Amino acid sequence: MAITLPNLFTLDAGYVDQAHSYITQRITEYAPNVETKRGVLHDILFHLEAVLQAAQDTYADQLRRSNSLLTASADPELANDTIINQIASNFRTERFAGTQANGKCVIVLNAFIPSSVSPSVTFSASGKTFVPTGQFIGRTDSTQVVGANDRLIKPLGDGTFYYVIDMISVEVGSANNIGRNTKLTPSVSIANFVTAYAEGSFFGGSDYESNADFVKRLQEGISSKNVSNRATISAMIRDQASFKSFLDISTVGYGDAEQQRYHGVFPIASGNRLDIYVRPQAVPPVTKLQKTATLVGRQGGGGLWQASLAKSDVPGFYDVVKVIKATVTDSDSQTGLEVVSDIRGYDLTDETVSFIPDITSFEEAVYSAYQTSVIRFIDTTTDPELAEGTTQDYSLFVRSMSSIRELQNFVGGRDVRPAGGDVIVKAAIPCDLKLSFVIFKKVTDSDPDLTSIKTALAEKVNKSGFAGRLYASTLHSVIHGFLTASQSVSAIEMFGSIRKPNGDKIYIRDFDTLELPNDASSMVSNKTTVFVLDPQNIGVSVNIVDSSGV
Repeated sequence: MAITLPNLFTLDAGYVDQAHSYITQRITEYAPNVETKRGVLHDILFHLEAVLQAAQDTYADQLRRSNSLLTASADPELANDTIINQIASNFRTERFAGTQANGKCVIVLNAFIPSSVSPSVTFSASGKTFVPTGQFIGRTDSTQVVGANDRLIKPLGDGTFYYVIDMISVEVGSANNIGRNTKLTPSVSIANFVTAYAEGSFFGGSDYESNADFVKRLQEGISSKNVSNRATISAMIRDQASFKSFLDISTVGYGDAEQQRYHGVFPIASGNRLDIYVRPQAVPPVTKLQKTATLVGRQGGGGLWQASLAKSDVPGFYDVVKVIKATVTDSDSQTGLEVVSDIRGYDLTDETVSFIPDITSFEEAVYSAYQTSVIRFIDTTTDPELAEGTTQDYSLFVRSMSSIRELQNFVGGRDVRPAGGDVIVKAAIPCDLKLSFVIFKKVTDSDPDLTSIKTALAEKVNKSGFAGRLYASTLHSVIHGFLTASQSVSAIEMFGSIRKPNGDKIYIRDFDTLELPNDASSMVSNKTTVFVLDPQNIGVSVNIVDSSGV
């Protein structure tokens, strides 16, 4: 908010009275024979001058407080962006300008003929606007796919055809991060066009940094940028352009019970091991992978298929949220195939870096760039005549945090990592939340904006950091900001699900305080785990209260 002369009608009455008394006193001293206690001079002229002086004093006071790091930290929204930027520049820190969301869009056609989409075509979804990153051409012949923007048109199996293009949001901001299957509507007619939708999540969009968040981050600008302590590690990471928008960073090292990577003859902590848990995005995006699966047996009335995820497919992924046949169009109405096992492993071969972290078990590698997995699922449509060993293509939708491999390569580099130890980067362990509550309103009340309430709740939770606890009172305060005085909200059921690194599931539930378990031996605690809330996982119902008998 910019600092301007305040509205004269909103001035503090005490400031005006002080100015009035001061003016009266000075005029009395200057001209003792002039009547200054009552009359036109006192009641009108001096009063109007006092109003102007109080406005100037208020402006000057705001300006003085805005130019101090101490006072700006206490009230960061007091100052305008320029003043905060000038303060931050003294500590070699710049404000995040925000980034655009990007992702892949599926273009569905009703005919198997060449197609094209130009970057001048805009696509909209719920008020958000996206554009292709270039001129994309759908080709019907694979021999014609030679350029970076040439895409092969493939059949969907239902008489329609598709190809995939890359898109980016027009505006910056996290609001442009949309989920998979979100329908995208083009601004102009496209030949043989049927529909368009997000293949996976659109992610990477981050908000313009508010003064409050920027001032809070100034400590990192002051800090040295190295691996000597937690503050400097965070400063070092966020100093890199690729990692500036990371929401949360937590380092587990010597003295932390969650640090399990001590491998020696004696079962003691020897130090020189750093595990950095990061949260690049608020909600983990979903990526679509096409994998070739192998029929390994029969189970549950269908074929048991197995597919492998290499460490490079989706580094540090959380889970496979859906599996469908590669020839089937994805939609929210499809439940997908049943995943019956997810066996994690690890792969320490790496040609891109000269140093590999000390990892001796899959638990230590889970959610890192060295994690692998074998996924088994049941396809009840499998032909019973198919022999074991038969292969078939499937689409796997994988949930993950981005930039895990890139950050691992950075902090594991010879010039960055501690000379006497090693560093491993992991995606923060997610505690996936579901919220349920009821809003009560009178029949004459306007309907609450449920979409805005869900968005605000998710933003509040996802910015809570490595907090360890989530209070229902915090959520209530968010909800009440969207309600009228006559509306109220019930108790909020908070339900959390945590997948431990060893694969076990933990469930927590409360109506007052949802607290993360302190299971340091399994690497689950407030130092490693964050609350994750997708707006789609918030259940809200609106009940009308009959007040006729009141």
